Amino acid sequence: MTIGEKIVKLLTESPIGKLIAAAIVVLVALFIYRLIVHFLKTRYEKVSAEMADSARTRTFLKLTRSVVRYALILFIVLTLLSIFGVDISSMLTGVGIFAVIAGFIVQDALKDIIRGATILSDKYFSIGDVVVYGGITGEVVSFGLVSTKIRDLDDNSVLAVANRNIVEIKVLTELQLLRLPLPYDEDDKRLREIMTDIAEKIKEQPDIKDCKYEGANHFKDSFVEHLVKYWCDPVFRDRARRQALKVIIAELDKVGISIPFNQLDVHFDKPADS
Repeated sequence: MTIGEKIVKLLTESPIGKLIAAAIVVLVALFIYRLIVHFLKTRYEKVSAEMADSARTRTFLKLTRSVVRYALILFIVLTLLSIFGVDISSMLTGVGIFAVIAGFIVQDALKDIIRGATILSDKYFSIGDVVVYGGITGEVVSFGLVSTKIRDLDDNSVLAVANRNIVEIKVLTELQLLRLPLPYDEDDKRLREIMTDIAEKIKEQPDIKDCKYEGANHFKDSFVEHLVKYWCDPVFRDRARRQALKVIIAELDKVGISIPFNQLDVHFDKPADS
């Protein structure tokens, strides 16, 4: 009997050998997992530096890490059972019947996984996107096989949503619209010059990347609606809006233009002379 055959016999027949074999399997699996995680981490850092579709790639890499972890756990369990003499083939046959019963129990989890794969493949959103879901505006901070976590921008609370429940979700962009009511009795040319200057001052605000005055947008009952576009990180959109409004109010006040409000004129007929 060769040395190799003696080692195999020791690892497969003696209790101590089986424990050694089990330890080797676990160590090898951990090494493979660490290797894959290192590769994903390196790729993650490279993508973050390139910033080309980085959010979606980061989401994919994190999801891949979860899949690898679950696959290795399954591999370890099946291998250890085989080492300790459990007949895997007959067990898998029995598992087929059990799987039908378990399928009804874990069907929600399966729906979550399938929906998660659909979200990723159809590019619904990525980690770092600001979304509107169920009346909440927040940042996607985590995306996994079964759930997505959204950080509410109002109070920083984190909402965990089962992937199967994500049917409709809105992803916000950097573009924000500001509809400003201005009076009818102002000269249009003067108003355009004032609003163009205001747009330049809005650009200077710390959370605003760019700003553009578009002009009159709608005629309302008591005012003319003017449209101002500005661009900012969606995470800071509320703060950017306050900065823009602060500039608008201050500059309009300097030139003596007041923001109108809805008014209702009531007319009374004179009573007929008796």
